[in-house]
Amino acid sequence: MARKDRVDRKHTGVTTVEENKNVTTGKRLPLRMTQFELDELDVLTEKVQELMPRKKVSRSRIMRALVHIQDNAQLKKIVKSITENT
Repeated sequence: MARKDRVDRKHTGVTTVEENKNVTTGKRLPLRMTQFELDELDVLTEKVQELMPRKKVSRSRIMRALVHIQDNAQLKKIVKSITENT
C-alpha cells in the first residue's frame, strides 16, 4: 500500500550516475605521522574550520583537499617544507 504523499508523484524512471560513489569506508591508507605532525594537522583543521563554519571539516577532508593543490607556487612550498621538516 502506497503512502498518501507518494501517490501523486509521477514515476520518471531510474536515473544513472556516470561516476562511482566516493566510498572511503573500509579503505585504509597506512599513513604514519608523528604526534607533532598530527597536532599540526589538527591546528590546520581548526584554522580551516574557522573559515568554513557551516561545513564540517575533518583531518581526512584536509588531506584529500591537499591532493588537489598542484599549481607551481604550491608545489615549491611543498618541496621546501619537505626539505626543511623531514
